[in-house]
Amino acid sequence: MDKIDILQKHYSTFKELKAKKAPKEPKKPAEPELEKEKESLSYKKKYSAWVKRLEDFRTKYEQWEKIEQRTSNIRQIKISSYGFAQAGSAHRLVRLGGILNEVEDDYFLGTDGKSYPDFDRIVDSLQVAKSSLFLDVSDFKKSTMILEKACETATFEYITKDDESYIEFIPLHEIKEPLEKATVKINNWQDAEPLKFGINTRYLNDVFKLASSLNIQMIELQFISSVMPVRFVAKDFYYLVTPIRIS
Repeated sequence: MDKIDILQKHYSTFKELKAKKAPKEPKKPAEPELEKEKESLSYKKKYSAWVKRLEDFRTKYEQWEKIEQRTSNIRQIKISSYGFAQAGSAHRLVRLGGILNEVEDDYFLGTDGKSYPDFDRIVDSLQVAKSSLFLDVSDFKKSTMILEKACETATFEYITKDDESYIEFIPLHEIKEPLEKATVKINNWQDAEPLKFGINTRYLNDVFKLASSLNIQMIELQFISSVMPVRFVAKDFYYLVTPIRIS
């Protein structure tokens, strides 16, 4: 399986981009044949209730249509003339390098790309990382898989103590299984600045699952601040995840 196929398979699991069902238009009550029945209180109540449901439907449908339009603009993969494949959502972005682009120009898998978000501007605008860590993909894939099953969001904190360094995860919201905290020891000592941020556990686990499928052994986590996107970087691998605000 080549990198584009791997990216397409990975991207297809982005739940935040799944198409949601359109609101269903309420059925108009059957009109009575007799004029007398049309004027009945019973029919008037049914008709009035239908009019209210119809107004509510139109509002919801308009909202659904706008969201679906924005999502469909994102729901595609960009093959860049610079030799990388890119896919993203409002919360994360992934780029895989080393892609052979025989067209020698940008093209898209999905639609024509006319309304595709300017992810390049976001990437280019990011500051230099204030701190970075090198994480073992195999170790973190196991831990983040357990973490995802336990909760939807968690804090990610780098801690050093007694000449040891490790990552500590503490569940934040939507706890699904009992888990007070989880730790992953970093075997190679790293003199990195302390860092802490909140993150969606599914997005975090996806980073390491994708890296593992590409046979990447080590990822560099590049941290700017708790409110700026976190970068996970390796050779021909770039994964950007928006953190969750924590108090």
